[in-house]
Amino acid sequence: MLRLYYPAFICIEPMRYAFLLLFLVPFWAACDTASDDGTGPGSSGDERPTLFPVERNDLWGYIDNAGGIVIQPEYYSARPFYGDFGPVRGRRNNQNFWGYITRDGEIAFDLPVDEAFPFSGGVARVRAGGRYGYVNTEGRYVINPVFGQAGDFKGGVARVQMNGHYGFIDRSGAFVIEPDYDEVENFADGRALFRDDDDDKYGYLDRDGAVAIEPQFDQARSFADGRAAVKVGDRWGYIDTDGRFAIDPRFISAGDFGDGRAPVRTENLWEYVNERGERVIAPAFDDARAFSEGRAAVRTEGRWGFIDEAGNVLRGPDFDEVDAFEGGVARVWVGELMGYIGTGGQYVWIPAQ
Repeated sequence: MLRLYYPAFICIEPMRYAFLLLFLVPFWAACDTASDDGTGPGSSGDERPTLFPVERNDLWGYIDNAGGIVIQPEYYSARPFYGDFGPVRGRRNNQNFWGYITRDGEIAFDLPVDEAFPFSGGVARVRAGGRYGYVNTEGRYVINPVFGQAGDFKGGVARVQMNGHYGFIDRSGAFVIEPDYDEVENFADGRALFRDDDDDKYGYLDRDGAVAIEPQFDQARSFADGRAAVKVGDRWGYIDTDGRFAIDPRFISAGDFGDGRAPVRTENLWEYVNERGERVIAPAFDDARAFSEGRAAVRTEGRWGFIDEAGNVLRGPDFDEVDAFEGGVARVWVGELMGYIGTGGQYVWIPAQ
Protein backbone atom coordinates (compact mmCIF):
# COMPACT_ATOMS: atom_id res chain seq x y z
CA MET A 1 0.00 0.00 0.00
CA LEU A 2 1.47 3.28 -1.09
CA ARG A 3 1.01 6.11 1.34
CA LEU A 4 2.12 9.67 0.77
CA TYR A 5 3.08 12.52 3.06
CA TYR A 6 0.19 14.58 1.81
CA PRO A 7 -3.54 14.14 1.22
CA ALA A 8 -4.97 13.38 -2.17
CA PHE A 9 -5.69 16.49 -4.15
CA ILE A 10 -6.94 17.80 -7.44
CA CYS A 11 -4.74 20.47 -8.94
CA ILE A 12 -6.99 23.25 -10.24
CA GLU A 13 -4.33 25.78 -11.19
CA PRO A 14 -4.50 26.28 -15.00
CA MET A 15 -1.39 25.44 -17.02
CA ARG A 16 0.56 28.53 -18.01
CA TYR A 17 3.19 26.71 -20.03
CA ALA A 18 2.92 23.99 -22.66
CA PHE A 19 5.28 21.77 -20.75
CA LEU A 20 4.95 18.05 -20.36
CA LEU A 21 6.31 15.58 -17.85
CA LEU A 22 5.97 12.86 -15.08
CA PHE A 23 7.55 10.50 -12.56
CA LEU A 24 7.00 7.03 -11.14
CA VAL A 25 9.16 4.06 -11.52
CA PRO A 26 7.37 0.75 -11.98
CA PHE A 27 8.58 -1.51 -9.26
CA TRP A 28 8.03 -5.12 -10.18
CA ALA A 29 9.24 -6.60 -6.91
CA ALA A 30 8.31 -10.24 -6.84
CA CYS A 31 5.14 -11.37 -5.11
CA ASP A 32 7.09 -13.93 -3.10
CA THR A 33 9.25 -11.30 -1.41
CA ALA A 34 8.74 -9.31 1.75
CA SER A 35 6.20 -6.51 1.42
CA ASP A 36 7.55 -3.22 0.13
CA ASP A 37 5.67 -0.05 -0.73
CA GLY A 38 8.57 1.59 -2.51
CA THR A 39 8.89 4.48 -0.14
CA GLY A 40 11.68 3.31 2.05
CA PRO A 41 15.14 4.71 2.65
CA GLY A 42 16.74 6.38 -0.31
CA SER A 43 13.50 6.47 -2.25
CA SER A 44 13.79 10.22 -2.71
CA GLY A 45 17.45 10.31 -3.55
CA ASP A 46 20.89 9.89 -2.02
CA GLU A 47 20.18 11.99 1.09
CA ARG A 48 17.92 11.47 4.07
CA PRO A 49 15.12 13.83 5.04
CA THR A 50 15.74 16.60 7.54
CA LEU A 51 12.18 17.80 8.22
CA PHE A 52 8.99 15.75 8.19
CA PRO A 53 5.45 16.72 7.11
CA VAL A 54 2.65 16.54 9.66
CA GLU A 55 -1.05 17.34 9.48
CA ARG A 56 -3.13 19.32 11.94
CA ASN A 57 -6.68 20.50 11.25
CA ASP A 58 -6.35 19.50 7.58
CA LEU A 59 -3.28 21.69 7.07
CA TRP A 60 0.33 20.60 6.74
CA GLY A 61 3.56 21.79 8.33
CA TYR A 62 6.87 20.29 9.42
CA ILE A 63 8.51 18.81 12.50
CA ASP A 64 12.07 17.75 13.24
CA ASN A 65 12.91 14.19 14.23
CA ALA A 66 12.34 15.03 17.90
CA GLY A 67 8.75 16.05 17.17
CA GLY A 68 9.25 19.79 17.53
CA ILE A 69 7.22 21.94 15.15
CA VAL A 70 9.61 23.81 12.87
CA ILE A 71 7.08 25.17 10.35
CA GLN A 72 3.50 25.70 11.44
CA PRO A 73 0.79 23.82 9.49
CA GLU A 74 -0.57 26.17 6.83
CA TYR A 75 -0.30 24.27 3.54
CA TYR A 76 -2.70 22.01 1.67
CA SER A 77 0.04 19.46 1.00
CA ALA A 78 3.65 18.97 2.01
CA ARG A 79 6.48 16.61 1.14
CA PRO A 80 9.65 15.99 3.14
CA PHE A 81 12.70 18.24 3.20
CA TYR A 82 15.80 16.81 1.59
CA GLY A 83 18.48 19.42 2.14
CA ASP A 84 17.33 23.02 2.47
CA PHE A 85 13.99 22.99 0.64
CA GLY A 86 10.62 21.35 1.04
CA PRO A 87 7.86 21.15 -1.61
CA VAL A 88 4.46 22.44 -0.52
CA ARG A 89 1.10 23.19 -2.10
CA GLY A 90 -0.73 26.28 -0.94
CA ARG A 91 -3.09 29.01 -2.08
CA ARG A 92 -2.35 32.64 -2.76
CA ASN A 93 -4.33 35.33 -4.57
CA ASN A 94 -7.17 32.84 -5.12
CA GLN A 95 -4.91 30.42 -6.95
CA ASN A 96 -3.32 27.15 -5.88
CA PHE A 97 0.42 26.84 -6.28
CA TRP A 98 3.27 24.41 -5.79
CA GLY A 99 6.48 25.86 -4.44
CA TYR A 100 9.50 25.26 -2.26
CA ILE A 101 9.98 26.68 1.22
CA THR A 102 13.13 27.11 3.28
CA ARG A 103 13.66 25.81 6.79
CA ASP A 104 12.57 29.27 7.99
CA GLY A 105 9.18 28.69 6.40
CA GLU A 106 9.73 31.31 3.68
CA ILE A 107 8.72 30.64 0.08
CA ALA A 108 11.94 30.31 -1.92
CA PHE A 109 10.09 30.12 -5.23
CA ASP A 110 6.89 28.78 -6.73
CA LEU A 111 6.30 27.19 -10.09
CA PRO A 112 3.55 26.84 -12.72
CA VAL A 113 3.49 23.06 -12.32
CA ASP A 114 0.98 20.38 -11.43
CA GLU A 115 3.18 18.73 -8.83
CA ALA A 116 6.58 19.18 -7.18
CA PHE A 117 8.84 16.65 -5.46
CA PRO A 118 11.76 16.83 -3.00
CA PHE A 119 15.24 17.85 -4.10
CA SER A 120 17.73 15.11 -4.84
CA GLY A 121 21.27 15.61 -6.07
CA GLY A 122 20.77 19.37 -6.28
CA VAL A 123 17.68 19.26 -8.54
CA ALA A 124 13.99 18.63 -8.00
CA ARG A 125 11.61 16.64 -10.14
CA VAL A 126 8.42 18.44 -11.18
CA ARG A 127 5.37 17.49 -13.23
CA ALA A 128 3.71 19.88 -15.65
CA GLY A 129 1.11 18.99 -18.22
CA GLY A 130 1.52 15.27 -17.58
CA ARG A 131 5.29 15.13 -18.13
CA TYR A 132 8.35 15.43 -15.94
CA GLY A 133 11.42 17.61 -15.86
CA TYR A 134 13.87 19.01 -13.30
CA VAL A 135 14.47 22.44 -11.74
CA ASN A 136 17.40 23.82 -9.80
CA THR A 137 17.40 25.59 -6.42
CA GLU A 138 16.52 28.87 -8.15
CA GLY A 139 13.39 27.39 -9.71
CA ARG A 140 14.80 27.32 -13.24
CA TYR A 141 14.44 24.32 -15.51
CA VAL A 142 17.72 22.51 -16.00
CA ILE A 143 15.99 19.66 -17.85
CA ASN A 144 12.76 20.48 -19.65
CA PRO A 145 9.64 18.44 -18.83
CA VAL A 146 9.61 15.97 -21.72
CA PHE A 147 9.51 12.58 -19.98
CA GLY A 148 6.47 10.37 -19.57
CA GLN A 149 7.83 9.16 -16.25
CA ALA A 150 10.92 10.08 -14.27
CA GLY A 151 12.64 9.32 -10.98
CA ASP A 152 14.92 11.25 -8.67
CA PHE A 153 18.64 11.59 -9.37
CA LYS A 154 20.67 8.96 -7.57
CA GLY A 155 24.40 8.65 -8.05
CA GLY A 156 24.33 11.26 -10.80
CA VAL A 157 21.70 9.57 -12.99
CA ALA A 158 17.92 9.41 -13.11
CA ARG A 159 15.66 6.79 -14.60
CA VAL A 160 13.22 8.24 -17.13
CA GLN A 161 10.67 7.04 -19.64
CA MET A 162 10.65 8.18 -23.24
CA ASN A 163 8.22 6.83 -25.83
CA GLY A 164 7.12 4.09 -23.46
CA HIS A 165 10.62 2.77 -22.72
CA TYR A 166 13.07 3.39 -19.88
CA GLY A 167 16.64 4.59 -19.83
CA PHE A 168 18.90 6.84 -17.74
CA ILE A 169 19.91 10.49 -18.11
CA ASP A 170 22.70 12.52 -16.53
CA ARG A 171 22.40 15.96 -14.97
CA SER A 172 22.56 17.61 -18.41
CA GLY A 173 19.52 15.64 -19.55
CA ALA A 174 21.55 13.54 -21.99
CA PHE A 175 20.89 9.82 -22.13
CA VAL A 176 23.73 7.80 -20.68
CA ILE A 177 21.72 4.60 -21.18
CA GLU A 178 19.29 4.74 -24.08
CA PRO A 179 15.57 4.17 -23.38
CA ASP A 180 15.51 0.61 -24.69
CA TYR A 181 13.96 -1.19 -21.72
CA ASP A 182 10.39 -2.07 -20.84
CA GLU A 183 11.45 -2.83 -17.27
CA VAL A 184 14.55 -1.50 -15.55
CA GLU A 185 15.05 -0.42 -11.94
CA ASN A 186 17.12 2.34 -10.36
CA PHE A 187 20.81 1.75 -9.84
CA ALA A 188 21.86 0.36 -6.48
CA ASP A 189 25.41 -0.73 -5.68
CA GLY A 190 26.32 0.07 -9.28
CA ARG A 191 23.79 -2.35 -10.77
CA ALA A 192 20.36 -1.82 -12.32
CA LEU A 193 17.90 -4.69 -12.44
CA PHE A 194 16.31 -5.27 -15.85
CA ARG A 195 14.12 -7.82 -17.58
CA ASP A 196 15.10 -9.38 -20.89
CA ASP A 197 11.98 -9.40 -23.05
CA ASP A 198 13.17 -12.29 -25.20
CA ASP A 199 13.38 -14.95 -22.50
CA ASP A 200 11.56 -13.20 -19.62
CA LYS A 201 14.61 -13.50 -17.37
CA TYR A 202 16.14 -10.90 -15.07
CA GLY A 203 19.71 -9.61 -15.07
CA TYR A 204 21.66 -6.47 -14.15
CA LEU A 205 23.27 -3.58 -16.04
CA ASP A 206 26.39 -1.64 -15.08
CA ARG A 207 26.52 2.16 -15.17
CA ASP A 208 27.72 2.15 -18.77
CA GLY A 209 24.63 0.24 -19.83
CA ALA A 210 26.52 -2.98 -20.45
CA VAL A 211 25.13 -6.24 -19.11
CA ALA A 212 27.01 -6.89 -15.86
CA ILE A 213 25.06 -10.01 -14.85
CA GLU A 214 23.41 -12.01 -17.61
CA PRO A 215 19.61 -12.43 -17.50
CA GLN A 216 19.16 -15.83 -15.88
CA PHE A 217 16.84 -15.40 -12.92
CA ASP A 218 13.11 -16.12 -12.83
CA GLN A 219 12.53 -13.18 -10.50
CA ALA A 220 14.87 -10.72 -8.82
CA ARG A 221 15.17 -7.64 -6.64
CA SER A 222 17.50 -4.66 -6.77
CA PHE A 223 20.77 -4.74 -4.86
CA ALA A 224 20.91 -3.57 -1.26
CA ASP A 225 24.01 -3.72 0.94
CA GLY A 226 25.90 -5.50 -1.83
CA ARG A 227 23.41 -8.37 -2.13
CA ALA A 228 20.41 -8.97 -4.38
CA ALA A 229 17.64 -11.50 -3.84
CA VAL A 230 17.13 -13.68 -6.93
CA LYS A 231 14.81 -16.57 -7.65
CA VAL A 232 15.85 -19.73 -9.47
CA GLY A 233 13.01 -22.17 -9.96
CA ASP A 234 10.92 -22.00 -6.80
CA ARG A 235 13.65 -20.88 -4.37
CA TRP A 236 15.29 -17.57 -3.53
CA GLY A 237 18.94 -16.90 -2.78
CA TYR A 238 21.33 -13.94 -2.86
CA ILE A 239 24.04 -12.91 -5.30
CA ASP A 240 26.90 -10.41 -5.00
CA THR A 241 27.54 -7.63 -7.52
CA ASP A 242 29.64 -9.99 -9.66
CA GLY A 243 26.68 -12.34 -10.00
CA ARG A 244 28.10 -15.06 -7.75
CA PHE A 245 25.82 -16.71 -5.22
CA ALA A 246 26.61 -15.46 -1.73
CA ILE A 247 23.70 -17.52 -0.33
CA ASP A 248 22.44 -20.46 -2.35
CA PRO A 249 18.73 -20.49 -3.32
CA ARG A 250 16.90 -22.21 -0.49
CA PHE A 251 14.26 -19.76 0.73
CA ILE A 252 10.57 -19.72 -0.10
CA SER A 253 10.62 -15.91 0.06
CA ALA A 254 13.31 -13.29 0.50
CA GLY A 255 13.54 -9.54 1.09
CA ASP A 256 16.31 -6.95 0.91
CA PHE A 257 19.43 -6.75 3.03
CA GLY A 258 19.79 -3.82 5.39
CA ASP A 259 22.25 -3.36 8.25
CA GLY A 260 23.71 -6.79 7.46
CA ARG A 261 20.43 -8.68 7.81
CA ALA A 262 17.67 -9.80 5.46
CA PRO A 263 14.14 -11.12 6.05
CA VAL A 264 13.58 -14.60 4.61
CA ARG A 265 11.00 -17.33 4.87
CA THR A 266 11.85 -21.02 4.97
CA GLU A 267 8.49 -22.23 6.30
CA ASN A 268 5.41 -20.30 7.40
CA LEU A 269 7.00 -17.52 9.46
CA TRP A 270 9.58 -14.89 8.53
CA GLU A 271 13.02 -14.76 10.13
CA TYR A 272 16.29 -12.89 9.51
CA VAL A 273 19.63 -14.15 8.24
CA ASN A 274 23.06 -12.54 8.03
CA GLU A 275 25.21 -12.14 4.91
CA ARG A 276 26.38 -15.75 5.19
CA GLY A 277 22.81 -17.00 5.31
CA GLU A 278 22.97 -17.87 9.01
CA ARG A 279 19.87 -17.33 11.11
CA VAL A 280 20.25 -14.34 13.43
CA ILE A 281 16.59 -13.77 14.39
CA ALA A 282 14.33 -16.80 14.77
CA PRO A 283 11.11 -17.29 12.74
CA ALA A 284 8.38 -15.33 14.50
CA PHE A 285 6.69 -12.96 12.05
CA ASP A 286 3.80 -13.09 9.61
CA ASP A 287 5.59 -10.49 7.48
CA ALA A 288 8.90 -8.68 7.75
CA ARG A 289 10.77 -5.84 6.05
CA ALA A 290 14.37 -4.78 5.65
CA PHE A 291 16.37 -3.18 8.45
CA SER A 292 17.03 0.54 8.27
CA GLU A 293 18.82 2.59 10.91
CA GLY A 294 18.99 -0.50 13.11
CA ARG A 295 15.23 -1.10 13.08
CA ALA A 296 12.93 -3.38 11.08
CA ALA A 297 9.16 -3.43 10.68
CA VAL A 298 7.52 -6.79 11.43
CA ARG A 299 3.89 -7.86 11.38
CA THR A 300 2.19 -10.14 13.88
CA GLU A 301 -1.46 -10.52 14.78
CA GLY A 302 -2.39 -8.50 11.72
CA ARG A 303 -0.57 -5.33 12.81
CA TRP A 304 2.91 -3.85 12.50
CA GLY A 305 5.58 -3.15 15.08
CA PHE A 306 9.37 -2.77 15.13
CA ILE A 307 12.34 -4.82 16.34
CA ASP A 308 16.01 -4.02 16.83
CA GLU A 309 18.95 -5.93 15.32
CA ALA A 310 18.88 -8.47 18.14
CA GLY A 311 15.20 -9.20 17.53
CA ASN A 312 13.99 -7.34 20.62
CA VAL A 313 10.55 -5.76 20.25
CA LEU A 314 10.82 -1.97 20.40
CA ARG A 315 7.19 -1.32 19.72
CA GLY A 316 4.43 -3.91 19.75
CA PRO A 317 2.08 -4.58 16.85
CA ASP A 318 0.22 -1.28 17.23
CA PHE A 319 -0.01 0.01 13.68
CA ASP A 320 -2.05 -0.66 10.57
CA GLU A 321 0.80 0.42 8.30
CA VAL A 322 4.34 1.67 8.72
CA ASP A 323 7.30 2.97 6.74
CA ALA A 324 10.96 2.23 7.33
CA PHE A 325 13.06 4.45 9.58
CA GLU A 326 14.61 7.34 7.72
CA GLY A 327 16.26 10.35 9.29
CA GLY A 328 15.68 9.03 12.80
CA VAL A 329 11.91 8.53 12.57
CA ALA A 330 9.38 6.20 10.98
CA ARG A 331 5.92 7.11 9.74
CA VAL A 332 3.14 5.00 11.23
CA TRP A 333 -0.61 4.83 10.72
CA VAL A 334 -3.45 3.98 13.06
CA GLY A 335 -6.38 3.69 10.73
CA GLU A 336 -6.08 6.71 8.44
CA LEU A 337 -4.23 8.81 11.02
CA MET A 338 -0.51 9.32 10.52
CA GLY A 339 2.14 9.80 13.18
CA TYR A 340 5.87 9.29 13.72
CA ILE A 341 7.88 7.23 16.17
CA GLY A 342 11.54 7.55 17.15
CA THR A 343 14.18 4.83 17.14
CA GLY A 344 13.26 3.91 20.72
CA GLY A 345 9.69 3.18 19.69
CA GLN A 346 8.26 6.29 21.36
CA TYR A 347 5.84 8.62 19.62
CA VAL A 348 7.33 11.90 18.46
CA TRP A 349 4.05 12.83 16.73
CA ILE A 350 0.87 11.09 17.89
CA PRO A 351 -1.64 10.08 15.20
CA ALA A 352 -4.65 12.31 15.88
CA GLN A 353 -7.17 14.46 14.09
